[in-house]
Amino acid sequence: MGCIVMRGHSRCVLLAIIFVICCFACSSCNGEKASEEAGLSEAPKVEISLDEDLPIVSEGDVLYISNSLDRLKAYSSFAELSSDSANILSGLCISSTPVFQNNVLYTLSEIQVSEVYKGDVSVGDTITIVEMGGRTTYEEYVKGSNLTEKSFLQGDEQIQDDQEIVIGDDGYFPLNTGEQVLLFTNEAEYFLKDIEEATYSILGTYDGKLYLQEDGTYRKAASSQTDALAFDDSSLTITEEQLTDSTD
Repeated sequence: MGCIVMRGHSRCVLLAIIFVICCFACSSCNGEKASEEAGLSEAPKVEISLDEDLPIVSEGDVLYISNSLDRLKAYSSFAELSSDSANILSGLCISSTPVFQNNVLYTLSEIQVSEVYKGDVSVGDTITIVEMGGRTTYEEYVKGSNLTEKSFLQGDEQIQDDQEIVIGDDGYFPLNTGEQVLLFTNEAEYFLKDIEEATYSILGTYDGKLYLQEDGTYRKAASSQTDALAFDDSSLTITEEQLTDSTD
């Protein structure tokens, strides 16, 4: 893995990607504002015209881009997460799909629920989690984000349409298929147009997402340059005993 700076024409394209996400982040920082997003009209095309350096992390054939969010509230303890969440559940991510709304990339992940510690969700249900960012290709990102490539971007340094890109926030990336997780969620009803099923947002954008460990505990992943999960001594850890006691 390495950190590279994309210069010239390709750099401008990738900077425009960041620019679009940052514009959205200023107006809607996390899932708690979900219901306010429904029904917004189409945004105008964004001209690709930025010209400053920005490091883009490259791992294999994938480019990772992490936006910086100004969140309304951060959560650092089980007590805080438990208090502010409508649902606490664990389960397996069985699908992860990128979608676009108002020129912004989101991910819809289906979670097969295995345990419920709080809320109206039932064991065996499959619920849909919505997160900002996602995994897609450059071609699909340009289409979904309504970007317009200027003619000067055509040339040897042009990004290929099939270039894989992964977009996250603050070094955290959306759920991936096969991950076993503990989630603290709230409803995000009517967040995405044309999505009929109920959707849920993760508390604190990513604070309420913890991953199952070999010892049976759940830990919050550390901020990373890629979507490879990493944990450190400061990672929030929640035990099964804590979860069980919270339901008593």
